[in-house]
Amino acid sequence: AGRIKAAEEVTIASRLASRVTALPFREGQAFRKGQTLAAFDAPEMRQALSSAESTLEAARVGRDKARLQEARIDSLRQTGVASDRQLELAVMDLRAAEAAYAQATAALSTLRESLSLTVPFDGVVVRRHVDAGAPVASGQPVLDVRSHAVGEIEVPFPESELGRLTTDRIQFQIGDSAWKN
Repeated sequence: AGRIKAAEEVTIASRLASRVTALPFREGQAFRKGQTLAAFDAPEMRQALSSAESTLEAARVGRDKARLQEARIDSLRQTGVASDRQLELAVMDLRAAEAAYAQATAALSTLRESLSLTVPFDGVVVRRHVDAGAPVASGQPVLDVRSHAVGEIEVPFPESELGRLTTDRIQFQIGDSAWKN
């Protein structure tokens, strides 16, 4: 008799102080990679999300404006009306606007990710540390989850029998599944 260890065994914790609004999976229930395992609501996060969305929109407008300006200056430079220096400045403005847009996109994504918990593997909920509606602190454990993938099989084995491992066939069975070599 032995123990099959999952490839991943994780305790998922809240990223922010908030209230748990949803825990869609019960203990023992399976989930798929990327599914939301817990959702949160924090009043200050709603304001931060609104601000981040506004910042992203402003960055998008700035990026689009810089693209148009760069195209105009490039066209004017080809006809001799604008200088190489003016084009260089327009290109630098465009790069700065694209960087601001990328930064705003990342900030909004980080905020949105803080409002829910997911994991990058298929698995099962092992333990719920809190119930829906409960307040949680930043870093507080919310769920223990385990992947379906087998990581290791641990079996107590006498050291005196190690020599037999090279000639004996090792088989294992998980639950009611077929025996595997």
